[in-house]
Parts: sequence; C-alpha cells; structure tokens
Amino acid sequence: WDGGSWTWTDDDGAVTVGTVAGYSEEVTLCPGSGGCGVLYVDGESSFPNEQSWALVDAAGSAIASGSADIEAAVCDGAYIETTASPTIYTTQAPTPLCPPSCFGFSCDYWNTVSTWAEYTCSTMEESWGCGCTGCSCVNDGATPSPTTPATDGATDDGTCYTLYAQDSWGDGWDGGSWTWTDDDGAVTVGTVAGYSEEVTLCPGSGGCGVLYVDDGSLYPDEQSWQLVDAAGSAIASGSADIESAVCDGVVSIDTFAPTSVPNPDPTSAPTSPNPTSEPTVWVCEDSADWYKAGKPSKDCDWVMDNPDSRCSKEGDDGTLATEGCPDACGLCPEDETATIAPTPCTDSTEWGYKGKSNKDCDWVAKKPSKHCSKDDGDDWLALSACPVTCGTCGCSDSTEETWLYKGKSGKSCDFVAKKPSKYCDSEDDDGTTAAEGCPMTC
Repeated sequence: WDGGSWTWTDDDGAVTVGTVAGYSEEVTLCPGSGGCGVLYVDGESSFPNEQSWALVDAAGSAIASGSADIEAAVCDGAYIETTASPTIYTTQAPTPLCPPSCFGFSCDYWNTVSTWAEYTCSTMEESWGCGCTGCSCVNDGATPSPTTPATDGATDDGTCYTLYAQDSWGDGWDGGSWTWTDDDGAVTVGTVAGYSEEVTLCPGSGGCGVLYVDDGSLYPDEQSWQLVDAAGSAIASGSADIESAVCDGVVSIDTFAPTSVPNPDPTSAPTSPNPTSEPTVWVCEDSADWYKAGKPSKDCDWVMDNPDSRCSKEGDDGTLATEGCPDACGLCPEDETATIAPTPCTDSTEWGYKGKSNKDCDWVAKKPSKHCSKDDGDDWLALSACPVTCGTCGCSDSTEETWLYKGKSGKSCDFVAKKPSKYCDSEDDDGTTAAEGCPMTC
C-alpha cells in the first residue's frame, strides 16, 4: 500500500495495525467484550486509488468495503461508515449494505455515475449478474439524458449499441484502446481514462459494424468491456485482443489476427558457400576510445565498476558499451584471442506474439514502444527475442545483489516488473534508478 495502513480498535481498547505488502493480505479481526470494533483504513498511501478492502463476517458476507480514508464501526454485525472522526457506539439497527458485486463496485456506484437506464439495479442484476440487495438504486427508472451525444454525432434510433468499458484499477487502459468501424468505413477510436467510459456506437447504412479492443495496454488483465443493445442486453463482452463483428444484433467474436496463408512455392534455403580464406583473428579487448555519450570521463573502467547497469549505455560514437567494452562487460573468453567474433545481435526468426507467425519481430518494429513488452505466450518477451528492433542488444537486468528498491532485500528487478510504470523511477540506496538497474524490465 506504499505507506498506507489499516487500524482495528476493539471496544476494550486493543489496537491492531497492518498493511498490504504485495497483491493482498488477509487477517482475522475480533471485537472486544462489548461485541464492537472500529476499522480505519487511512489515506497515507502514495497511490490510494490502487487500494481496496472488504470486511467479511463469519458467514462469508461482505459487511463493509471501500478504499482509503474510510472508517467502519461494527457492532454485532451492524456498521456505520464514516470519515476518520471518532465513532460513538450505538445500538441502532444495522444500515442496509450495498455490496461491491458489480465489477468490484456496488450497484449504487454504477447507478449514480450515469443517468442511463442501463444502470438501473434491475438491469444490472438481469444483464450483468450483479447483486443489488440492500442498495438504494436512487436513479432507477431514469431515462437517457437528452443532451448525451451519440458517437460521431449519430442519433440512437434503436439500432445503435452502448459500449461500457471498465478498468479495475481505475487508472485507465494504459495504452490500450478500442476501435469501432461501421460498414460505411467510418472509424471511431477511444479508450478508458479512469474507472469506466460509456459511448454509443452506431452501425453503418448496412446495419453492421466491427468493434476491436486491442492489446496495447500495459495491464490488459485490468480491462473489461460489454457491448449492450438498445434493449439493455449484453451481446458481446471480453477483455483485450478481441474483435466483435455486429450485424443487426448478431455477433461473431474472433481474435483479430488474420490467418496466415502458406506460400505454395517456398523459396529453397540458400546454400552456404565454401570459405575461401581463413577466418580473421579477432582480439577481445576494451576500446581506449569508448566513453558514454557526452561523458568522456565515463569510459570502459567506469563500465567495469557496474556492468549490470552500464553495459547497455550508448557511447559517444553510437555503439553500446557491450561493443566498445566487451571485456568490462564480461563478454571476452578466458583466452584473450579467438578465431570467431562474438555472435552478432540479431532478431529471432522463431518468435511470434502469442505464437502467431504473422506477429513476428517485423510486427514489433511497427510500434516498438507498444509491442516490445509482449511475449510469445510462453514468457519469451519481444525485448529478448527482437533485441535489434527493441534496442536491447547486450541489455540485461541487474542481479539481486546489484540493484534493490531502497536497498530492501527481495525488492529487485522482479519487484519492479510487477508495475514498471510505477517503480522504474524508483532508486536503490545509492541513487541508481530502476531504469538504469533494470533496463530490460523498464
């Protein structure tokens, strides 16, 4: 929780304090002799929008939930949810609970963020499978706002659809987007900036359209969406890398990548010519002329002091330290001379995103900032498989002994990899950033 914590105080005055160190924590909290206790989740986290919690009774029912700066006072199952001011215990009847049963939020949350009829409690229960028992549902029966514009200025005459797109963390789709193309060729593109977005999508003159939700997000598992027709029925849903073709309410869902057509007349493999001369003897040694771009004092000796983070640096002549300082980077064989030069840095011909042969390193090259973090479905990243395209030749993360977040044991580059956008600016105890110490991850 990055500085945030929770505090449980029972009615005998006993205090328990805790936090979340990773993805989740689970702890048992017991009331005092009077059957009461107060849970306070503070607002001290650096990223309070990332945290959430639920207080569950012995029967498994959530009796309170929230995020940051919330106090829940509990007495024999009854709760009062307030801000952090001290609570006076009462014996009043339990306040009805509206559970967080809809994509991590309550029906009242969705019921109040929009005046659209699709957010009524009855529709959320019937179409989305939410549980709205105990919710106030103050906007039930509301009709679409007459001032809400339809996509591309189109009017929803009953043939259009509504796209509900969500992000479970509330920090947006992080580079992911959706694209709607109607059968007249009109294209609309959008994304999610916070927790959710809602937009009307209308087909073309032939009654058809195609929705594609791409896989450009850094965290595709956080995103979800539903395409709902004018009657309020969900006709398609999913997460990332899904295409839904819609014609008059009928949907077919396929992955986006087209099937590769095999070459009926493949080119035969080239025949290697016989060598005509002896291989050139190559001496593996550091260059006396190489230094980090713009920093003449940072030569190969400087690289040798911390090769894990410095061998990926670019020199003033445009070459990487791995090329100019091979000995400092540990690339030279024990024998200082060899008859074969080091293997050149090349992109793999075997790698394909999610195993798809048409999404190879050439595909990565079309948008490296977006695709270099992708893997082949078996944890082989494009960063490693396509080093020329992704600029990672000779690049590797530091070992755990070399770079640790704030010097803390166990918080190495693997820790940074859990959320690079958050941790790559972090420093170890000697001021080296994760971007320098964990270049592959970042």
